Amino acid sequence: MEMPSVSNSGSNVTAVNTNCMDVTVTDSVFYDRTDKIIITVIMPTILIIGLMGNVTFLVVVTLVQRMRTITNLYLQSLAVSDIIFLIVAIGEKLWRYLSSPYVDDQSMMGQIGCIVVYFITDMTFYSSVFLVTLAAVERFYAICRPLKHRMKIGAKERTIRLIASAWVLAFCLSMLVSPSNWGNKSYCLWWISNGTNSPSSSESFPSENDPYYHNGRMFQCTGITPWYVSFGACVQTLPFFTAFIANCTLYYNIIHSLNRRVGTADRQRPNTKNLRIRNQVARMLIVNGLVFFICLAPFEILSLVVTSETITNIVVLTQEQYNMWGEFARLMLYVNSAVNPIVYNLMSKRYRQAYCDALKCHVRRKLFRTNSEDSGSKKNGRNTLTVTHQLHNLLTTAT
Repeated sequence: MEMPSVSNSGSNVTAVNTNCMDVTVTDSVFYDRTDKIIITVIMPTILIIGLMGNVTFLVVVTLVQRMRTITNLYLQSLAVSDIIFLIVAIGEKLWRYLSSPYVDDQSMMGQIGCIVVYFITDMTFYSSVFLVTLAAVERFYAICRPLKHRMKIGAKERTIRLIASAWVLAFCLSMLVSPSNWGNKSYCLWWISNGTNSPSSSESFPSENDPYYHNGRMFQCTGITPWYVSFGACVQTLPFFTAFIANCTLYYNIIHSLNRRVGTADRQRPNTKNLRIRNQVARMLIVNGLVFFICLAPFEILSLVVTSETITNIVVLTQEQYNMWGEFARLMLYVNSAVNPIVYNLMSKRYRQAYCDALKCHVRRKLFRTNSEDSGSKKNGRNTLTVTHQLHNLLTTAT
């Protein structure tokens, strides 16, 4: 997933010819202090937390037998998608930072890298949307249509087929939007001091003795045609907003069903425990859905804004506003892929207990191996002493 390009009409960039552009020293071509903090501190932190959380979740579900549920099959696949996204998306940003001093330079990726990197991030994005929606559908049938859930929806084989279908559909949609990154632009950059002549004149190019002189080249991924970039942004946002509406409808019906069920139980046998159970389940359903869509919403809204600017030629955001919103939206994408295991543990005692059980199981196995080794050593030691004592008796008798 790459942010759509935006017009630079408010900047000091002026095209000189098809391959070169003139940039004054005031332009934000280099990484500023904020960029460096985000890339060198915040992004690696999110990457580490996300990898540790998602990998631990996969291990816990594998070790604890009661956690091998239909819902957790969807969440396991979602964790795999998040791991891939974090490695590729944040890894690409770190690689870009280490390879070039220019913010938007993607020359280290090349043409093949532009295609592969954004194809993978697009595919993991689509798969996450589909998997979250499938998990919501499974919860809906489990609570609102329990008989049908037991007969059809809750079957493990059916769940595996649905997960595979989600990944296949994500692959197809990624192929559809992939031409948005098949093109490229190459620029040669010149830095000149403020107050120089018009860049349209050849006299505006600084000499090598100019203290502001510097030249370089910058490579950027782009679409095969300008309209395909807008098309790709539309294809990207459509599944998101469709899934958002579908999930809101499903969660509303789930909560309504829980309220009605617990209310009936309360009338038959008043018990405050039922109220606590209802509130806990409702909070978990709401939080799981809202965290996902809130984290992705800034990026999707920005994509729509930039697409509308391209189509209507009406500038809504300045370059500075676009850069600030873009950084925030990108970080929220990364946070979304890292925060899911934290949400599970905060909102569900069942998951917290599973983590504790998995850890205890590992500790018990380790202690068992240690005790077994110690017992074997002591037993061997006793055997050795016995043999030595017998030999001593024989030697004494012989003498």
